[in-house]
Amino acid sequence: MSTPRQEFKKLYANLSAPKHKYFYSLVVRKSKRLQCRVNVTLQPLLFFYQQLKEKKLSGAIPESAYSIQSCDIHDSFMKKFLLIGIIMALLEPINLAQDKEVLPFQVPLNHFFLTIDHATFKEIQNSTFLRKEFAPSEERTTVRKDMTYTGLYFYGINTYFEFFDASQEKSRKMGDSGIAFGVEQAGASQILQSRAEGELPMQRLPVTRQLGDSQVPWFFMLRPENRGLDAGISTWTMEYDTKFLAEWHNEIADNNRGITRKEILQRYVAVLKNTPTKPFLQEVLAMTLAADKASIELLTQQGKLFGYSMHTEGNVTILQGYGFTLRLVPETAAQHGIQEITLQVNRQPDTQTEFRFGAKSILKFHGNGTATWSF
Repeated sequence: MSTPRQEFKKLYANLSAPKHKYFYSLVVRKSKRLQCRVNVTLQPLLFFYQQLKEKKLSGAIPESAYSIQSCDIHDSFMKKFLLIGIIMALLEPINLAQDKEVLPFQVPLNHFFLTIDHATFKEIQNSTFLRKEFAPSEERTTVRKDMTYTGLYFYGINTYFEFFDASQEKSRKMGDSGIAFGVEQAGASQILQSRAEGELPMQRLPVTRQLGDSQVPWFFMLRPENRGLDAGISTWTMEYDTKFLAEWHNEIADNNRGITRKEILQRYVAVLKNTPTKPFLQEVLAMTLAADKASIELLTQQGKLFGYSMHTEGNVTILQGYGFTLRLVPETAAQHGIQEITLQVNRQPDTQTEFRFGAKSILKFHGNGTATWSF
């Protein structure tokens, strides 16, 4: 005798070819005249399923996982029954412990840092355009339990970047760079750590940040065990602590209490004074990074685990995913670290479209919603 699940799949659900690997459009038929067309997005659905399996939550399937496009079935109970059947049919063949292509959440860029020469740093630091118009910015010293550092920060909507002055650094040299990815679901870094086990062992560490006399829970850092933060090219993944915004400058009257990159950056900017009323910078879209062979292999392996697509063009390895493109090129004596970034901007400056800093750094607006900044 067939199971109810088998009966459901046989009688009701016909899966069309997916639009892409994260999205399915299904037609659910009760009869020839009664049918529903339902769109199902796998990422939020898979995250819900994983959490449910681990007994970390219970409740309804998230609304972000599906939408009913059209439906001839008006009985709400029958709609619910059909929807549950769809979910069961989709999830039955998926084993998250073995499936290395589909993650139940995204792992986009969070931010990057670059160590630059003193002259370039000072010109960026003193640029009226950059500090007053281009983006909300600050020069700050961050005090953590494990380290203290001072950098110059520029904030977008979901992504940001920071510069370090090589002349003031003890452990970083010119060109040393770091790329931080991020997750926006509580518990996602633990899933990533489990997914990477055996292929790319990772450490998950809590990180705090000083505010007044206290250390506030900030984020969980997930980093490859074989790569320290003092490496010439470093990488890690951040999951903000759910307590962070409740404790970090909670005098700010906003509704931000989550762990998304946008919520965190909104709080950072709200604390600052004299920020641009209409900043140009929106997001970091792409990056070209000159790195040694071991760093390229590490970033490629990590990117694949995170769900990024990969292809090569000559000696260039290109990783793409979640609105971000990372181009990895072999480093040379003259090229080490981040060479260029592509930014999403909301407009072009009225007069000047090219800005130079130091001996070779150029920020150029292209008139198509993007700007490039070379170093």
